[in-house]
Amino acid sequence: MAEDPPFEGNIEVKRGHACFIPGGRDWFISLGDHPEWETSHPVWGLVDEWSTVDAIVSQNYSVWTSADGIPLRILSIEVPFKLAAEGDHTYGARSAPLP
Repeated sequence: MAEDPPFEGNIEVKRGHACFIPGGRDWFISLGDHPEWETSHPVWGLVDEWSTVDAIVSQNYSVWTSADGIPLRILSIEVPFKLAAEGDHTYGARSAPLP
C-alpha cells in the first residue's frame, strides 16, 4: 500500500476479523472477540480458512508492546498466505458481508 488506509472503524472487532492498526499500514487477525476495543480498529477482512491462522500462530515470534500497553506478537519469519476479495471464489473467499 502506498499510503496509510483511511480510518473507517464501524465494526466491533470479533474473532476472525482482519483489522488495521490505526495510524499505519500494519494489520492483525483477531483471535478472539474484543468488545472492549469497540470500533477502534478498521475491519477490512474475515478469516475463511482457520488452518492458515493455525499455521501463522504456531510460528516463532517476539513480543512488542504498543504505546497503549497492548502486547503484540511479531512473527520472526514471513508466512505466505492467499488473500481473496469478497465474491472471489478462486481461493474460497466468502461471499457474505462482514458481520
